[in-house]
Amino acid sequence: MWDFKYMTQSELFEEKLNASETLLELDEELRETHLPILERFYLMFESIYKYIKDFLRYLEELNEGVFIQHTFESILMDFDGKQLLAEAVHLYGVMLLLMDERIEGIVRERMLVAFYRYKGSETIALADEVCKLCRTTGYQPSALKKPLHYPEDYFARFPLPKP
Repeated sequence: MWDFKYMTQSELFEEKLNASETLLELDEELRETHLPILERFYLMFESIYKYIKDFLRYLEELNEGVFIQHTFESILMDFDGKQLLAEAVHLYGVMLLLMDERIEGIVRERMLVAFYRYKGSETIALADEVCKLCRTTGYQPSALKKPLHYPEDYFARFPLPKP
């Protein structure tokens, strides 16, 4: 299984794969046995992306005045509105941190590349965005130190608007 380097050098990787009968058999076995689980993981990653995309669109529409009865300021003045906005941001952070804690970046990349190879780019509408979300952060749960600027750089992949 390959990481995101595959995306820029797919022909080279496919040539290596096609040159070896053993690798072709292993690749086919991986496809047959693990494609359903790869699809489930992809759908989870895509759902996290859709959540933040929808939340960011809501905030943008709120700032543009699409909602006649509400503004960003009026929501922040309301106790329940303030709490819901805070919980929405918190949920996004929890999803990202749990994903990074439980599924290391290199594993996410390899799962996405395998799913991409088996399903094809034309069937995966949000591949680029999901790859951006799941790209490795350098964080390893077993390491004693976190990467520099972690998790701020991770959250900045899809930044929240400044009020």
